Amino acid sequence: MTELSLWRCYGNVEEKGNFPVRVESLLSEYITLYAVKDAVMDYIWFEDDDIITNEPGLMPDILVPVSEQNNYYAAVKYVNALWVNVKLPEDVGAGEYDIKVFRIFWTK
Repeated sequence: MTELSLWRCYGNVEEKGNFPVRVESLLSEYITLYAVKDAVMDYIWFEDDDIITNEPGLMPDILVPVSEQNNYYAAVKYVNALWVNVKLPEDVGAGEYDIKVFRIFWTK
């Protein structure tokens, strides 16, 4: 099994709301989309050199499968991130494969 993960950040979107997302690829059955949700960090109770900060705040941490949200992605008026995870079985042939992720916006 080969696994690849990447993320796409959407900064300061004009509108907030729930937007449908979809994937177009020959590898679609092996792709999972996740909405990246913030986790509240109130207090660091341990010492560690491998952390973003030791100050309280919001940290991008929780991955929620978009499929559990009826393939909708909730956007807010600040930075939003979509995590793309690809798990390929060994029998998928070597080569280059396009993966297109669409977030559909409505116009008024």
